[in-house]
Amino acid sequence: MTRWCGAALVFLASLLAFVTVNPLSGQDLAASAATAEGYEGLQYNPAALAAGRSLGAGFGTIFADSDTFSLSATLTDSLRLDYQRDGAEEELSLACGLAFPRESAFHLGVSAAADLFDFQWSQVDLGTGLLWYPHRYLAFAATQEHLLDTPSRRYVFGIGLRPLTDRLTLFGDVIFPHNFSSMDTALGIRVEPLDGQRVGFRMENGFQDFVAVMSLTANALSLDLSAAGDLDFNEVRFGAGLRYDLLPSPSVLEFSPKVYHIPFSKPIDPTSGQRDSLYNLDSLVTSLYRLAEQPRLETLVLSFEATTVLSIDVLEELVEVFAYLKSRGKRIVTYLDSSYSEFDYLTAAAGTTVVASPYTLIPLVGVGTRQLYFKRLFEELGIEVEYARSSDYKSALDRFLRENLSEENRRQLEEYLLSSYELILDILVSSRGLSRERAVELVDGGPYWCEEAAELGLVDEVAYYQEFEETYLEEGTVARLGYREYRPRNWRSPQIAVVKASGPIISSQVLGPWDRLSSRSYITDKNLIPVLKHLQEDALTRAVVLYIDSGGGDGMVSDKIWKAIVELKEEKPVVVVMGRLAASGGYYLAMAGERVFARRTALTGSIGSYTYKLVIAELLERLGVTTDSIQFGKNVELYSPFAQLNEEQRQKLRDLNDSFTAHFYRRVAESRALPYETVEELGAGRIYSGERALELDLIDELGGVYLAIKYLEEELDLSEEEYRLRYYPDWSMLLRMALEELEGSNLSAPRAYRLLSRFLFR
Repeated sequence: MTRWCGAALVFLASLLAFVTVNPLSGQDLAASAATAEGYEGLQYNPAALAAGRSLGAGFGTIFADSDTFSLSATLTDSLRLDYQRDGAEEELSLACGLAFPRESAFHLGVSAAADLFDFQWSQVDLGTGLLWYPHRYLAFAATQEHLLDTPSRRYVFGIGLRPLTDRLTLFGDVIFPHNFSSMDTALGIRVEPLDGQRVGFRMENGFQDFVAVMSLTANALSLDLSAAGDLDFNEVRFGAGLRYDLLPSPSVLEFSPKVYHIPFSKPIDPTSGQRDSLYNLDSLVTSLYRLAEQPRLETLVLSFEATTVLSIDVLEELVEVFAYLKSRGKRIVTYLDSSYSEFDYLTAAAGTTVVASPYTLIPLVGVGTRQLYFKRLFEELGIEVEYARSSDYKSALDRFLRENLSEENRRQLEEYLLSSYELILDILVSSRGLSRERAVELVDGGPYWCEEAAELGLVDEVAYYQEFEETYLEEGTVARLGYREYRPRNWRSPQIAVVKASGPIISSQVLGPWDRLSSRSYITDKNLIPVLKHLQEDALTRAVVLYIDSGGGDGMVSDKIWKAIVELKEEKPVVVVMGRLAASGGYYLAMAGERVFARRTALTGSIGSYTYKLVIAELLERLGVTTDSIQFGKNVELYSPFAQLNEEQRQKLRDLNDSFTAHFYRRVAESRALPYETVEELGAGRIYSGERALELDLIDELGGVYLAIKYLEEELDLSEEEYRLRYYPDWSMLLRMALEELEGSNLSAPRAYRLLSRFLFR
């Protein structure tokens, strides 16, 4: 029975470990209940298990003499196995913990430990802890230890201070036995003179005992050395440990490999909020810029095993970071494994060496657009269109009204697409060593099989993957690139929030309850405004990056979201990054930012509005369906699909549209500090590339999310080790919105739900 209980405890500990995954090395540590972080939590305060986030492993040993020593093996902060020997006595104990990270400054935790050689449920050692970070330089803690053993039970109250810098930590604990009949104190200091170097000292037991620790970190590997005992040095023990951390702090030395390999097997997503994925464009770009600063790196190898680059904004971002890598002396080798998109080839071509699998198609053909028009079909069906719009440049309705491109729309589309075409030529000229005239010829002559492309200089080598692997990916010399995020050294680290908003802007009323909160395909008042309000009130959020990829939609919803952005901007910096497009309602939102970034090929502008309805009265009549009505009010059927408009009603529709267009113009004039007359000239539905929009002062800077974050780092005087980057909406934000939606619905939310919402998200 004891064996089964022990096995059950091991299973439970393993389960808990994967809830809070952090690195750990068990040995003497110079910390306190208030200053423990991550792997130190099992020793001082289980709530500290929430103050870190990574997956790692460690090994440690403490020895005093040949008969008195301990060995520790750890997996994550939350799971440790200790073997201890003191003379003839042996013990194998398993310790595990669980902590609850909070959006506020509080962390709660619980720990359990048991001897596996002599397991008894009554002897399981339980502890609980509370950790409070009211400020990034101040920490308070309270713990209860040995809860099931009354004589040994004790209470610890701790405080931590960082009075001058986050590299200097002062701490103290006050310790009481279960009956508060006496009091003990512990004081200590920890210093980090250089990145990756830490020295700590703690005095305890009436200042008769000490612990001294030194830690050195290189890459993700840390070496810890410790000495502990009494100040008379009658009993001294020494410790050593190695710890591997997948979420490392800045280190003393960086031993990076000479070759990194990134295999792509699915598309890179610019709208992704998965922070630790290389398929999130922001994470990938951040990792590549970091690679550029690694002096040992010589070659970056990228293999395209599936369609990877689906949009020109992703292409442009990668081309820019590739150019920076090459400027730092790095070689970029790319491999095309099959026939994929033109953007995949152009991304590969932006490197230094392009290798393609035999019979791979190189789809170099240029850019263009072809649009569908339904005027003749509508005439055949008997469908009419009643509409009002800013001008003929507001061309979304042309598909119903015309049979081909209008001259106005043709001119603006040509100007916009020219920026994308110029990007293609720039890649071929700068990376493939072609003249501009030759680049134009090759685009006009495409597509090509890879053998012909190699003869034309578009591809450098043709090889099967095994041959490519033998040449560029020799086993043992290449590392897979993974996304790395530095752990901030602050207790209560400030954060920069990245909010991804993509899709048409629509009213939440047309969606189901869950879709209007969680859908990534639409921008609604319900899935974006609550996020902005939360960030406005959140004390940890220092700034917000709002990524917008939208062609517009509902004008009233756009105005509501615009107002929420402006109110957020009054409290903290808000910068906007345009995705592939931020036009019409998308631009309405974007202009609210204090600084607006866009790629040179982004589609923006379309400042104006339109409204329309399809009238199917004639269609119904042809089908033998008749209608009749009773009306009180001349315009009751202004938006009815069963009634045509008279001239007075058409004028009313134009007046309503003109009024909102004027309102849009005023918003742009105020936001961009432009004369109203200038906005009228730039507006009327005209679209622009990001490059042209910069010339017209409709945006502030060319760039993406990475450059926007770097701008905020400079504005806020923050280094990347001093803050957390967090994407919204995440699961906790969705839970909060769902609870608030339930509470505000006709169905009364259970009191437990309301309390949970306030506890988790206050």
